[in-house]
Amino acid sequence: MLSMKMKGVKIFENGTVKECLQRCLSEGYRPATAVKVNKLAMRRIIPHQYYTTATVSFKGQTRDAELSELENIEQFYQDGGRLFFVICGCGNQGGYDGLDNDGCFVGIRDEGISETGTSETSKLKTPTLEDVVQAMQPYVPEACREEAEQKLRELYNKE
Repeated sequence: MLSMKMKGVKIFENGTVKECLQRCLSEGYRPATAVKVNKLAMRRIIPHQYYTTATVSFKGQTRDAELSELENIEQFYQDGGRLFFVICGCGNQGGYDGLDNDGCFVGIRDEGISETGTSETSKLKTPTLEDVVQAMQPYVPEACREEAEQKLRELYNKE
């Protein structure tokens, strides 16, 4: 029995690769990588079938796609990049997908992305060194505070 009710997982299909990808991103989901798709299929959370993934080939390297690449997928393809597809349940075979092929993405909800698809983390500010030193005071024994503050200063001053 498949558990398509897993919170934060949604399948985007019934369109081209480009259309399904756009729907996935616009609804605040991030396409799953080939590894994640295979894990979800093995755990029977998603059906064993064909999926386009966020694993890409670009300049001779296979890696996870950057969000900017997915958002500008046509340019990514013009630059030579390709999305990888997997066929779960058939020995995990796969290859590279065209933008006009039938699409099917497994979308994973990123808790840092709102319904509008904008990153909530862009609103967060990095705490200052003084904020961190102040916050650690109750948790660091007085005998260790000077050394802890020195280590924090080294971390904050790294480039």
